[in-house]
Amino acid sequence: MVFLCEHETQGMAYQEALSTNVPVLAWDPGHWVDPLWEVLSEEPVKSTSVPYFSDECGLRFAKIFDYKETFNTFWENLEKYEPREFVKNNLSLEKSAEIYYSYYLESFNNRKR
Repeated sequence: MVFLCEHETQGMAYQEALSTNVPVLAWDPGHWVDPLWEVLSEEPVKSTSVPYFSDECGLRFAKIFDYKETFNTFWENLEKYEPREFVKNNLSLEKSAEIYYSYYLESFNNRKR
């Protein structure tokens, strides 16, 4: 799957593909591509299109100039990716609950300060 999305908070669409063992080639510019980011920050605002991802899942590319070479590498290694294993090990209901809980605690602790 080629995943073309500027940024995601959860990334459910590509995670559904991963869960069915479909490797993903993701466009991940690494920052907001919205031209209004400068209203909120002096530096580009970091973000990702694939917040839960590893080399088991596939590959990422940041610039269109990188696409052809990255696609060729992705295609040559297509059989080596194990996206379903990544999902089972990192995004199960139990793991997802742990992730959510850690964010909740972080948010709660930040409010106390």
